[in-house]
Amino acid sequence: MLTIELKVESRKLKVRSWFLGFLILLIGTHLNVFAQTKAEKKELADEYFKRENFQKALENYEDLAGDENWDAQIFAKYILCLDKIKPGKTESVIKKYLKKYPNEQVYQTFQFSYLKNTKKDEKELEKFTIGKLIPWFLKTGDRTKAGYTFFLENNSSSYAGQLLEMGIKNYGLQLLWKEMFQIQLLEKKYADLAVTIVRLLDERVMDETELEIFLQEPIAQDELAKKIQIELLRQIQSRPNEPVFPSFLAWIYTQKKDFEGALIQYKALDMLQASGGTLTFQLGEFAINNDLNRVAIKCFETVIQYFPASQFRFLAQQKLVQLREEVVKNTYPVKKEEVKELIEEYNNLAMSQYLNAFDLTMKVAELHGKYLNRPDTAILILEESFKRMRWPSSFQNKAKVLLGDMYILKDEPWEASLLYGQVEKDEAESLVGYEAKLKNAKVFYFKGEFELCQEQLDVLKQSTSRDISNDAIELGLLLQDLLAEDTTGFFLSKFADIDLLIFQGNYAASIEQIEKLTITISNPIVLEKLKYRLFKNFEATRQFDKALEELDQIYKTKASHLYLDDALFFSGIIQSEQKKNKEKAMEFFLSLIKEIPGSVYVAEARKRLRILRGDSVN
Repeated sequence: MLTIELKVESRKLKVRSWFLGFLILLIGTHLNVFAQTKAEKKELADEYFKRENFQKALENYEDLAGDENWDAQIFAKYILCLDKIKPGKTESVIKKYLKKYPNEQVYQTFQFSYLKNTKKDEKELEKFTIGKLIPWFLKTGDRTKAGYTFFLENNSSSYAGQLLEMGIKNYGLQLLWKEMFQIQLLEKKYADLAVTIVRLLDERVMDETELEIFLQEPIAQDELAKKIQIELLRQIQSRPNEPVFPSFLAWIYTQKKDFEGALIQYKALDMLQASGGTLTFQLGEFAINNDLNRVAIKCFETVIQYFPASQFRFLAQQKLVQLREEVVKNTYPVKKEEVKELIEEYNNLAMSQYLNAFDLTMKVAELHGKYLNRPDTAILILEESFKRMRWPSSFQNKAKVLLGDMYILKDEPWEASLLYGQVEKDEAESLVGYEAKLKNAKVFYFKGEFELCQEQLDVLKQSTSRDISNDAIELGLLLQDLLAEDTTGFFLSKFADIDLLIFQGNYAASIEQIEKLTITISNPIVLEKLKYRLFKNFEATRQFDKALEELDQIYKTKASHLYLDDALFFSGIIQSEQKKNKEKAMEFFLSLIKEIPGSVYVAEARKRLRILRGDSVN
């Protein structure tokens, strides 16, 4: 009996289990069908909406409305259908959704878009936006940022501006300064933006460097730069002891290349902070790096005059003298009174910790020999110095190279050769040794000893110095090309005479010799070499239009590839520095970079191109 009863109970449990499983399967199937029906309804409604059958679309959307899983997906199209078929219900349905989803932006912003784009009701739009939407966005900082983005995307920058102003009052400039910066820039409210920038600096919302990065491109607009300058000057007048304003104003001036304005601010800031002219000196170094020698001179003069106890005083004095030396060397004809003044200034630097006595002696000797045309005086200065002071070998060998140059100026080449040979022996594997070997090769060249010259050049082609190696290759090619043209060496000796005149600074005689020789030569490669020498003469004598003509002919003729990069690079230099034609200069530098990427001038061309474009001025 017990066994029978257990079997009956087991059978009942199996029936119940089967029925329960069937019921679960039936309910699941029904739910799946229901879910598929909802998705199909949405797809069907969207298709009716696409075909502008708004009645049918509305019927399907109404079946979905109220379901939290579908409300966000159908809301916009549902309301638009409702507005067309049952316009009287539209407002109440929107309010119902707003009440049901008080924290969802999609519902809150829909009415703005609806009033703006569909109803085109400006009064209602303003009433809703100011009365409801902006207050809703202002409830949190994140909402405020989202609202700003929403208004901009919907071409409502005025509302974006209003929202930001209120948001900054609630949450501070720290949270919303980027948005405020963007909207004021977008609407060209430069005066307001200038005030914002001053607030950012004053409240230390960010450091100056970060703000400079944000302003790097906008500051190119002159009107904006002027407004910022005015506001910063106003702050400097009212709060003269606050350093951040003159510091940032100086940066603005630098970006606008108003270096005199920048100098005034840095000088004031150095005085305010008792920094001993540090910023003024740094501006001078910046000017040197950007080939702004006139600005640099003023900066270093300011350090010397206003900060006499500064740690930078002697260094500023040295740099100032070096800049003046550049001016003297690049002036033609040479102004001998300026050379004499420069010699006196160098003598005054005798106690400077930044310029040793050996360098100073060589500079003074060079000025006497090359620029006052007194090689005998230069020789005397150097030889007396050798007797008076114990020169380290490295400095003495440099001085011997200079001494050799003076003998060439005196037209005593073999004395020069003897000195160059001594340096070659002492500094066999150094740059000074290679330089001496090259100069010795040129002595043989000047005196017509072309085979001895070629032997020296063959060694120098392996030099670790690219400049010396290139010079050796260039002179070697000259020997090769001219001896191929004329095995007697007549033309080569004429070139040697011309190059000696150039070395001695006798440019007028050199030009005359070149013009005579040009008439007798037809080989385009040899003519190219003469044109390059004409360019060097015209450049040295400040005849820049003629120099450009020679470079242009070298580039267009392309007799060889030897001077192509020189033609492009030096054309860019002359256009930039002498003709002040920035666009032309940039064209030449770009052509050099693209056409001859392996040129020794490419790195310098890139640097100059960046400066001309105004890149990375910091």
